[in-house]
Amino acid sequence: MKTNELAKDFIDANGFELFSKLLEKECIDDYQIAYNVICTLWVLSYHSFAAPGFEDFRVFLSIPFIFIVHANWEGW
Repeated sequence: MKTNELAKDFIDANGFELFSKLLEKECIDDYQIAYNVICTLWVLSYHSFAAPGFEDFRVFLSIPFIFIVHANWEGW
């Protein structure tokens, strides 16, 4: 996501739906995947064209995201 074009391509390819699936299972089981997903979401949050993905709670589920952060925090 280092360039705006890559971020836009990711959004256009339903990237938020992919992350929603990863947040439900893989991110809970694998901290490296969780780290990569959370960092990428952070980078995407700076792009105005990504805002609808963060607003659509059918796709971007905040509960798994909060669970992952909490589970990783307790592991420290």
